[in-house]
Amino acid sequence: MKHQAVPNPGAVFFDAIFFLALKYGMGYIVDINLCSKGANNMNNMTTNELEQTLQQDETIQLIDVRETDEYAGGHIKQAKNVPLSELTERTNELDPSRPLHVICLSGGRSMNAAMYLEQAGFDVINVDGGMMIWEGNVTR
Repeated sequence: MKHQAVPNPGAVFFDAIFFLALKYGMGYIVDINLCSKGANNMNNMTTNELEQTLQQDETIQLIDVRETDEYAGGHIKQAKNVPLSELTERTNELDPSRPLHVICLSGGRSMNAAMYLEQAGFDVINVDGGMMIWEGNVTR
């Protein structure tokens, strides 16, 4: 089944609040230099590249950082749901010895998650464009 994502109007606001909470309120250090560099120094891939990667290896480590209700509305079969709002508490569920692909609705939350995970020592690949432009199959 092809997926047509419906944007969550609170997603951008949530991204900003989460970033500020990481930076100031939760005691985690998000390097301001990394933040100012943005996606230019981040490992990124397109949704088409992710689909090709999944066709070659369905066991890649892929997390979807959208909230549970968004994930339930349609997600990539191999994706594990780790909402951005729970990421700091659930990082121990992820394997730091394997590359970690991160996706969300449009790429904003996955970028924030990728910056945090990169600083936590993970080899992270952010999926640009997210589920809004994903053309592959989805599971509900």
